[in-house]
Amino acid sequence: HELGYIIHITNLKSYKGCVITNPHWLVDATTKIMYNEDVKKFDDDQAAKAGLSEDVKNGLKKGLISRNLLEFLWGEQDVGFFLKFLEQNLLMCRWGFDKDKKKPNYIVPSLVPRMNSRVDGPDSIDKSELKAYFTFGNYLTLGVFERLVCQVIQSTLSGFPESKAPKIYAGYSHHYLGDDFEFALRRENNFIVCSVLSSKKAPIKCVTRLLKMFQKLGDLLGKGFSVNTSLIVDKEYVEYSQVKAKKMAPWY
Repeated sequence: HELGYIIHITNLKSYKGCVITNPHWLVDATTKIMYNEDVKKFDDDQAAKAGLSEDVKNGLKKGLISRNLLEFLWGEQDVGFFLKFLEQNLLMCRWGFDKDKKKPNYIVPSLVPRMNSRVDGPDSIDKSELKAYFTFGNYLTLGVFERLVCQVIQSTLSGFPESKAPKIYAGYSHHYLGDDFEFALRRENNFIVCSVLSSKKAPIKCVTRLLKMFQKLGDLLGKGFSVNTSLIVDKEYVEYSQVKAKKMAPWY
């Protein structure tokens, strides 16, 4: 290769053994939707000529990218490859909550705006005492929260397709798993907190579901990724394993 670099994909089953000889091709495609104001990748003028101005606006304001915009950014020939690659890396996922199912959108959590309390209201984290804390050592790896959000959305669509649409903001999300659970997630400097707001089943099952998602993240991010989980019981932090072994209230 002219730069002396190749990418050998080993962490995704569908791409195992795939070798990319032009890393810039993959990186450039990825950064086209990992938008920020400092590195502007959307060509607004060209998008306007293609009749995609509203699609770009929707992407930048809500983090929702239309299939038409993806084809414009990546080209019809490559859109299938990039879409599958980024979905399996949990950098984006299908947004299945639109009324028009014929025009699919995809959510890119790294694009969503911050919550505006004056417009959106306060977050719901402190509305419940049922809180679980997921810690990751000295810092929270970049992209973990966003990948978790993608997994929750995928789980919702596969198991609870009639659920209310989640509310997704930068560092905060509010989810519904049918009528079984309603919960909120918030990212802090070195942990993620989950607040179970309502549940028809034992709240511990919501935490267990999230831990399975973190396990999948560990498979994706590598052996260095680990999670410690503590639950609030009588206003004190108690390890998840202890709560589960003793079936401690209010989690059971």
